[in-house]
Amino acid sequence: MPAGDRDLLRMAHREHLNAKDLLRRVYPMPPTHAAAEELARAREAEGLPLTREDRMLQDWFEAKCAENVFWCH
Repeated sequence: MPAGDRDLLRMAHREHLNAKDLLRRVYPMPPTHAAAEELARAREAEGLPLTREDRMLQDWFEAKCAENVFWCH
């Protein structure tokens, strides 16, 4: 994994842990399959596919949510 990707995931992890209940994540959307599919369809319809980094973060948060419900909000 490239160092830039590791840094991005590290920052997302820190942000989530430090936010606790004070903040709500704007993007990626809280990981639900339906929300992810709807977002992907909307972006494709507008000609705005997810960037590689956005896709990686979305997949990462969905995987974390599957492991622990704490990551689902």
